[in-house]
Amino acid sequence: MRDAEQIGLSPRGCKVTYGVWQCPYTGLVFSNPSDLDIDHIVPLKEAFRSGASLWNATRKREFANDLENLLAVSNSANRQKGDKDPTHWTPENWNYQCDYILDFGRQAAIAS
Repeated sequence: MRDAEQIGLSPRGCKVTYGVWQCPYTGLVFSNPSDLDIDHIVPLKEAFRSGASLWNATRKREFANDLENLLAVSNSANRQKGDKDPTHWTPENWNYQCDYILDFGRQAAIAS
């Protein structure tokens, strides 16, 4: 919901049924939440390779749920990225590439 410009909720208010999201990785706009994934800017596997595997369970959970490391992105872009770091993958959206690399660096510093 944080990354949506507008949202609609189910009658009970516990499920997002529609919204408007712009994927920072592609620049494309989506209205169906099922077209999106929540991506870890620094993939958990990458964080574990960088030292997070030594953390206790609480710190691992905090990192996995850190909103600064999470983005709503198109599910296809998220699958292309997988667990790659910026040396192996950068967003196709040129307007976000620099921010992505900076965000990755900030989050990677937390993970190491």
